[in-house]
Amino acid sequence: MSNFSDDREKAQELAKELNTNVLLTLGGEGMFFAGKSGETFHLPAHKTEVVDVTGCGDTAIATLVFYRTLGKSFREAIELANKAAGISIQYPGCHHISRDEIEN
Repeated sequence: MSNFSDDREKAQELAKELNTNVLLTLGGEGMFFAGKSGETFHLPAHKTEVVDVTGCGDTAIATLVFYRTLGKSFREAIELANKAAGISIQYPGCHHISRDEIEN
């Protein structure tokens, strides 16, 4: 779409062009954030045994939104979302993760 060979470069360009924040979920490689302010960071995935990835992306996005509504920064919320995704893949099917699991 933007003639870049790297998804992270695409994310940065989209963030700049659209004046928005972009979050890429990279599966086993973690998450990459490109902010509209120019901030970027990569969070590696939590290394754990993968049982089932069902619902992992939904868990990550729901966790991100939950913690942003509590006033966490994008970085803090994404770190918690990344952790939640790592927890969710350790269970078969779509696993409900508690706030205690994420924060402790």
